[in-house]
Amino acid sequence: MKRGYWYCHHAFGSSAKVHYGNIERIPLELGHFDVALLCSVLEHLPDHIQAIASAASLADTLVITGPLTDSDDRRAEFVGYASHPAANFSFWRYSIGVYREVLAMLGFRIARVTRSRYQHVATPAPIELPTIVAERN
Repeated sequence: MKRGYWYCHHAFGSSAKVHYGNIERIPLELGHFDVALLCSVLEHLPDHIQAIASAASLADTLVITGPLTDSDDRRAEFVGYASHPAANFSFWRYSIGVYREVLAMLGFRIARVTRSRYQHVATPAPIELPTIVAERN
């Protein structure tokens, strides 16, 4: 993935800068961003909320893509299994209701939720994932 990013970065003459670090503690010194992309990363973290809060402290728009429960109820589902240690890369699946509340606590509102199909390295067929676009109030 890094090679693909850098290939496109050079091919299109991008001036974007990259910072590799801890998503739960994004340095304020990186400055302000118009948009923060949290795409297919949150489900791999033990703490979604800290990562969202870290990105929200620097951006006006958050784009969140990944598995979620399509419900306005505020629910979190633990999706890890001790019996499947090889698949211990996902921890939590939150509902839209949880995201709505957490984002509101951070001063954001959900502007829209869309669905698209994405190719996934672990599945032969594309999978459908929702995308939340949240804007600062």
